[in-house]
Amino acid sequence: MTVIQHMAAYLQRFPRLVEERIDLDCLATEEGSFCLYNEAAETVIRRYLDGSSVRRKLFTFAGRRFYGTDLAVQAENAAIFEDLENWLLRQEQFSVLPDLGDNRRARELTVFSSGAPVYVDEDGTAQYQMQLQLIYLQEVTL
Repeated sequence: MTVIQHMAAYLQRFPRLVEERIDLDCLATEEGSFCLYNEAAETVIRRYLDGSSVRRKLFTFAGRRFYGTDLAVQAENAAIFEDLENWLLRQEQFSVLPDLGDNRRARELTVFSSGAPVYVDEDGTAQYQMQLQLIYLQEVTL
């Protein structure tokens, strides 16, 4: 599996996402959809003599939610992303990081920005998103 697939599986452990589908690099138009995007960034941070490397991946986690003046809807939208951010911080505090499969070991998962609406559609939904950074060790197999 790819790093993004492992990350999506990790995010699905968050209690509010357990029953949800998380698409990869494509957010559906239906309200309640979630997606994890790869972002462009310098990948290799440090190389070691044995060929292994410390790497970085940037992700955007996005959700399509109803958008409007209803305070209950606004509060629920904010709560999903705030709860996810707090869950991620607790996971890192207890060193419960994503399992990235063979030859990759997660070192750090950081929330760069909290969930906020970034795009509003004519149909009354908005794309909310938050940015994440994953630092991991890519080991070499001989």
